Amino acid sequence: MADVFQTELRVAIRIFDGREQKHLSQILSMSSKRSEVSVLSVPAATADVIFIRHDEPGASVFLQPGRQGKRPIAVLYGDEKDNHAWFLRRPATSTDLIPLLKSLQAAVGALPSQALLPVDNVSGVASVQPLPAEKMLAATPIVPTITGQSLLERLKVCLETGRVLSVQLDMNSYLVIDGKKKTVFVPSRYMEMQQTLLDVLVMFRASDYVELSDGELARLLEHAQMSSLPLEQFTWVACHHVEPQLPIPESIANLAFMLTRWPSFTRLRYKPVHMQWAGRLVKTASSMSNLTLGVVDDMIDAAKFYNACVVGGLVMVDVGITVAAATNPGSRSEKKGVFQRILQRLKK
Repeated sequence: MADVFQTELRVAIRIFDGREQKHLSQILSMSSKRSEVSVLSVPAATADVIFIRHDEPGASVFLQPGRQGKRPIAVLYGDEKDNHAWFLRRPATSTDLIPLLKSLQAAVGALPSQALLPVDNVSGVASVQPLPAEKMLAATPIVPTITGQSLLERLKVCLETGRVLSVQLDMNSYLVIDGKKKTVFVPSRYMEMQQTLLDVLVMFRASDYVELSDGELARLLEHAQMSSLPLEQFTWVACHHVEPQLPIPESIANLAFMLTRWPSFTRLRYKPVHMQWAGRLVKTASSMSNLTLGVVDDMIDAAKFYNACVVGGLVMVDVGITVAAATNPGSRSEKKGVFQRILQRLKK
């Protein structure tokens, strides 16, 4: 069912010229008040509408014709329309922007509701033959995300199977996930724009990822300007970048899990609570609900932490265990019975 009653327009601006970005933000704010369209500034991953220039990194992903009718609706901001459906001439004026905002609000309202994204269990297409299907969620389910589910699944596949997958970012740029070496190869120009890179990656589907042979990987690295990141570091940032879908399924929120080891906090950006959770989970099993006591904001952060640990291969789950059993492994009477049996043996 379409969101016909939506009044708030979630907007992202992907323009890296600081002056142009500031100007467009100010005009958006002014036009929003005059057009009675409530505009909320959000990251690209959760936006209904994105304003983007054709020469920005990753623009081709958002502006490709096949994305018409999908969130976010891309508005080309520039000098020429280039046959794109949605266009705003620069420099933006309220005269142009007010009717555009009203049209965008109507277009977003006609889109299907942003429901829970299905988990795609099929691996990406290989160079010649498609990859076999993967049973990704058998023991360690990922918390479903608003966007970027396929990215997390591909990272998990590479870590678990040692595969090497690549995705084409634009005409001359590729990202490579090397599960053998536990390394991610990133175009050098994206190294200082990792959040921008992730905004692009969340738009891809599982079928956009292609498996590389050792020879193909070697040739790609030889001819492209690539920099490398540890897979755990990239996974951690990616899982904290994408937003979990609410409400979190109870089967996952109440699932007892432990960590097999500490995350590598020496090179990962973390919050103090991440250290607290890790310290607890390396000793005993718990659940997201138990860690956060149902506080919504804490639950979102816990879901990102959980996904980062699952995708990074740090989570140990026993689907037959409950949190109560994990945190309270026996009643006092049971413990007393054990001690009595030990004492009886010592008396013999």
